[in-house]
Amino acid sequence: MKNKIKALLLVLLALSATYTAMEAYSTLQPTSMDIPTEEMLSAIFDAGDGAEYYLKNCDGFVAVYSGLGTRRPDSVTAIETSGLRLADKAMLERGIPVPDRERLLELLEDLGS
Repeated sequence: MKNKIKALLLVLLALSATYTAMEAYSTLQPTSMDIPTEEMLSAIFDAGDGAEYYLKNCDGFVAVYSGLGTRRPDSVTAIETSGLRLADKAMLERGIPVPDRERLLELLEDLGS
């Protein structure tokens, strides 16, 4: 009788572990909210006509540029792009327009946390 109870508990634990593992794995998959749509990207980048700064990817790190057409960044941060969300990575590839220094510092703080 004791062996049957032990076996039943073992089966329940195994099922519980399997369910938990599947749930954890499903959170690793990108959701539709993680990937920006073209409409979202257009709204962000169309508003950047008068931007003072741009954030872009530079060799795997977030870099600050003084203009969208400039080739060399003004500064490169220690924020690695590999650890960012898919939406942030997609926006950095196009260049995130930043209107002023205050907003620049806010965005860098958000990306770094």
